[in-house]
Amino acid sequence: MSRGKRGEKKMITLNWAGYKIIDENSIKKLPQIAGVYKLSTYFPATEKYKPFYVGQADNIYNRTVQHAGESEKNSCVKENFKKYAIYINYAEVKLQSDRDSVEVALYNNYKPSCNDKNALPNVKPAEISSFN
Repeated sequence: MSRGKRGEKKMITLNWAGYKIIDENSIKKLPQIAGVYKLSTYFPATEKYKPFYVGQADNIYNRTVQHAGESEKNSCVKENFKKYAIYINYAEVKLQSDRDSVEVALYNNYKPSCNDKNALPNVKPAEISSFN
């Protein structure tokens, strides 16, 4: 986690890109940046997105292509891609240590059904500006 001048915790500000559907055309427009992301389904009745997986990547575009492809190893993620329209929301986070702690915070907030808690980084969750 990032620290201020005297060792106090620093709030990590996340500038979420907004939910974007993952399909053949839109996936090509995803940025090749390091960051954190949420894969979600959308429920029109409640007008809510429900994250089923949270993660981090050195390259959001490459990681999304992996998730959407046949080589996806997580069977839960793979099933969601087969059954539903999937949306991604991501935020750029340059430092690996910040990505680790933000990923844990996202997991703790959403408790996504496809994440393996034991595969998360073994760090304290970040204080983040927005889960949106």
